[in-house]
Amino acid sequence: EELVTHLSKNFAILNASGGGVTFSGGEPLANHKFLLECLELTRGKINRAVQTCGFASPEVFECVLDECDYMLFDIKLASDEQHKRYTGVSNAPILSNFATLAKSGKKFVVRTPMIPDVTDTEENIRGIAEILVQNGVKYIELLPYNKLAGAKYPLVGREYCPSFDGEIEPRMRFEIFAEYGIEAVIM
Repeated sequence: EELVTHLSKNFAILNASGGGVTFSGGEPLANHKFLLECLELTRGKINRAVQTCGFASPEVFECVLDECDYMLFDIKLASDEQHKRYTGVSNAPILSNFATLAKSGKKFVVRTPMIPDVTDTEENIRGIAEILVQNGVKYIELLPYNKLAGAKYPLVGREYCPSFDGEIEPRMRFEIFAEYGIEAVIM
């Protein structure tokens, strides 16, 4: 209630501009009870988007999907093995929830963070393109790796040690998406 009261101070401006509020994270589905309460308290007052990787039980995902107005859905890695290697979890629930989203009729956009030699590989991009085609999706937003990502680690007493070279530019591979009839844009 406190958060929604704070947000409500900007509802008039956001509504007038066609904007809204986006619940992101980390991963907002990891705290789905809080998220659902915020979504319910803002229902009919403001456009509500959720930015997620979709890693949640089908029940949680469907509750959030039913309550939000728009979803920004990140697909990072097509291979389950690679997904486990880089994120520590299987992408099976993510891909299952993505299929639910694609069939839902809800407005959404797919996004992929482009990380050098991790998510920008030809194999991964082809895999993501195939996932999109299987689900009838013809548009994706590519998010170039943020070289400032490691700056926040010392603030929480951690050392930033990526397993990739963050100094090289990721390859966007527009030509691969085009082969599959998918429009890819850089955000």
